[in-house]
Amino acid sequence: MEGIEKKSDASASLEELLTSTIITEYGSKKDGLNLVAITDGASSIRLYFERVFGFAIMLILDWYHLEKKIWNLMA
Repeated sequence: MEGIEKKSDASASLEELLTSTIITEYGSKKDGLNLVAITDGASSIRLYFERVFGFAIMLILDWYHLEKKIWNLMA
């Protein structure tokens, strides 16, 4: 995340920095990369991951929001 902290004329979006970091770390791997994210279920987060990775990844609802959803469904 060094790119976010450094001040420079060239700026990169968070998506570009994340994509670059993943390519640096996992670019030489031949196998598929299994990705799972624990989130609050917001569609903006799902869309963000689709922009970064180019495909949908597995999302798991975090405990707080899962409990809230269950209580709402039971009410």
